[in-house]
Order: sequence, then structure tokens, then C-alpha cells
Amino acid sequence: MRRPLVFLALALSAPRAAHAADVLSDPLNGSTTGQQNGGTFVSGGGWQAGQQITWDLGTELTEGGMSIELSNWNPNSDSPQHQFDKQQIVNMYQAGYGSPHQSDADSPKKGFFNIRTGASYDNLFKFLSSTAGFDPPPSGRHETRIKKPLGFVDSTKTYTVKVEWKATGDITAWLDSEQLVTHSHGTALRFRHVFIGTDDAPGGTYGPQKDVIYKNLKVWGTSATVPDAGAGGSGGSGGAGGSGGAGGGPATASFEPIADTYTDSLNPGASHGTDTELRAGGDGSGGIGRIIFLRFNVKGVGQVKSAKLYLKAMNAGGGGDIRAVADDSWTEPGTTHQNKPAHGAQVIASLPKVQIDGVYFFDVTSAVKGDGLVSFAITSTDGDGCGYNSREHAGTHPELVIESAGPAGTGGTGGSSGTGGAAGSANAGSGGSSAGGGGGNPTTGGTTDADDDGCGCRTPGPHSERTAGLLVFALLGALGWLRRGLT
Repeated sequence: MRRPLVFLALALSAPRAAHAADVLSDPLNGSTTGQQNGGTFVSGGGWQAGQQITWDLGTELTEGGMSIELSNWNPNSDSPQHQFDKQQIVNMYQAGYGSPHQSDADSPKKGFFNIRTGASYDNLFKFLSSTAGFDPPPSGRHETRIKKPLGFVDSTKTYTVKVEWKATGDITAWLDSEQLVTHSHGTALRFRHVFIGTDDAPGGTYGPQKDVIYKNLKVWGTSATVPDAGAGGSGGSGGAGGSGGAGGGPATASFEPIADTYTDSLNPGASHGTDTELRAGGDGSGGIGRIIFLRFNVKGVGQVKSAKLYLKAMNAGGGGDIRAVADDSWTEPGTTHQNKPAHGAQVIASLPKVQIDGVYFFDVTSAVKGDGLVSFAITSTDGDGCGYNSREHAGTHPELVIESAGPAGTGGTGGSSGTGGAAGSANAGSGGSSAGGGGGNPTTGGTTDADDDGCGCRTPGPHSERTAGLLVFALLGALGWLRRGLT
């Protein structure tokens, strides 16, 4: 009885929801798999804030969740733990700069969620989420204050904070078994970077809630994939062929440097490859002075739409000018002012004065053409100079964030005659890979030429609904064949 296998193969080839998988598990017992910046590990297990710990999951999750245990936690309005006006205690971000302000300043704007405590937040916390920076809802920022009576949280107990999100754009915050709030964005959320203690929002207003103990961080979910290019829609019996599919959506990839260092004209023989900071300018006489060098190995990005190099400032001053470096053979331990690689004369991008703990980016799109090694130099004539975290720093590292275009859609198919569907387009607007087939007989009645246009999201039209019905019928038939075969 082989015929049921044909139907079962058809069923197996149909789209199925991916099962969430464990992505990260860190008990925070004496050590961490993340990047620790301040705080201490305490006896009995747990990390006590301190500043922050961050994790890069390595991929964006469009559906999943995270949970963490909090003890010695007092979010009540009269709590002595409130050091700052706003405290971002648990956060996830689409991009590694870890700031809602930078998420809003980026292009396109990026997603995040924050769980924020403070003396004015009604004895529990505020929950914020967005797929697009500070844009208005539904896709942009939702904010909800979870109001509880004074003393609702007992600092001698342990609580589990959990956040779950769905591919539909719904995201829900929980405290233990109580579902607190759901935000509906209507657009998929994408999270890759985890921050506890605090994030990298501007210092002074934001910071960690003092002495909270974090334990047993878990993250689970399904990885984001680039939406495929939609096939064109079928032509109506009397109309033209369906239009081509829309191109796949943009994909975002981030890369930390594989090497970074700086050179110093005032100490020309010194190597700074193992330093936790990168310095530019600062020779005191208006010359270039120190020069920062960074090298990245870009992989799997395809056609580059934008490239931004993010840096976290650890010293205030003129932000500097970024330039291309053609020679990728320099090394961290071997590079000094005396043998530094030459940098290009053309300035790719510049930054004005930067502030300590601020996160900034250079737009380097013109210098990143695709996969391969790419090196940059940052120069400055600022007499005081500036400094950024290096890849050796315990906190936020330099990060090259690249957005690449998705593939083009193919043209629509049609009926026995008539005009073929137009070719699909990539999200960058280029033509699709092929034209559609012929439409139906133009002299007879039938559906219109707009019937069932293709799209990257596979939006069903009347034809696809009928196809789905036939598929269900076939699956029911398969089950019947299989039942008879087994008996």
C-alpha cells in the first residue's frame, strides 16, 4: 500500500510551525556565559547588580521567550534600591547597542522590550515593547505600568519574571504564574541581545536597580529567517497572469571585530592590541595623534543595503573620522605607530563630540561591499581625543551591523493564454528572476487580472484557498488509505 506515502509526503512538505528550542541557559552560579560588567556573584548562587551582564544569542528570535529569577528585589515606590529615575532591569534588543534611543535613531528602526522599575512606577514595573523604536503603536512602542499595592513584592522571596512573544507580534509579561499584560504589535518582534542589571541607555537617568540578585536565566525560541521571495499569483480564467512575488525581507547580521587596536604617535613603539579601550586623537597639538584600527570578517550577507559600525564611548571627546584601510594583514600584537597600515584619505563618516557611556555609530555602507575582510581606521584631530570599548572590554563591544536585501520574487503563472504576470521585485526594487505565464482566455469571462497577486508573505487569495481545501481533502484521503492499510 504505497499510495498513502504519496499523500503523507505531501503533508510533510506543507509549512509547519517550528518548535521553540532552548537557546540560552545560564544559572549565574559563580560565573556567567555572558559579558559581565560590574556586580558580584554571591554565595548560594546568583549575580548581584552591579552594572550589567549581556549575552548575544547569535541569531534573532521571532518567536520564543525568556525567564529569570529575581531575589532581594524591592520595586516598591519607597524602595531604597532605586538609585536612578528609571532602571532597566530585564531587557532584550534586536541590535547589540542595547538602547531604546539608538533603536529609534537607527534606520530602519529596531525592536526591543524593557522591564523598568522606579519610584514612580506603582510598586512593580513598567513594561515597554516595540518593533520600531519610538514609533507609535501598534508596530511602535507600547508602554504599560503594572500597578500593585505598596508592599506587593516581598524582598525576602524569589520571583520569576517571564516574557513570551509570538510571530504574530503579541508579547506578554508574567510575574510567576500571573499574566500581567500583552502588547499586540501586528508585526513580528525580533530579539537577539539580552541585558540584565541595566542596558546601555544614556547614563544618569537610567541604571541598575541596586543589589537585586539574578538567577537562572533561560531563553528559548525559533530563529528568524529571511522571508522567501513569493511566487507570482495564478492568472484568472479570463484575465492576465498574476503579478510577481514581492522580494524577501531584509536580513540583519552583526559582527564583532576579529582584531582591534590603536597606535600612539607619542609612544610610537607601543602595541595596544590587548587593551580594553580604543583611543583616537589626543596628541594635544591638533595633529592626528592616536589612531584606532578595527578589522571584521563579514560572512553571508549578500547584497548590502546598509552597514553601521557601533561603538560605546568610554571617554568623552571628538568622536573622530572613519576611513577605509586596504591592508587587512595587520595584527593586534604587531601593530604600532611605526608600522601601522595606511588609511584612505577620504573620510567615510564623522562623529561630533561623544559622551561617556553613549553608544554611537558610523555609517560605513559605502565601504562594505559584501562578504570578506574589511578594515577601518578612526582618526581625530581633537586635542583631548576620545575612547571607545575594544573587543577585549568586559562590557559592550564594537559591532558592525549589516542589513542586506532579500531575493527577488518570480513572476506569476497564468492560464492557457493572455498576458503573463510581471516579474517580482526584491525589497531594493530590482526586477524579479522571471516573467509569469500566460493569463486565461481574454475573450471569456472570469476573474480579474488582479486575482491572487503574489507576495513574499504568501498571502492567500481565492485560488490558494481552493488549493488549501484540496490539500485538506488529500490529507483526509491519506489517513483513510493508511487506516485501511493498517487493518
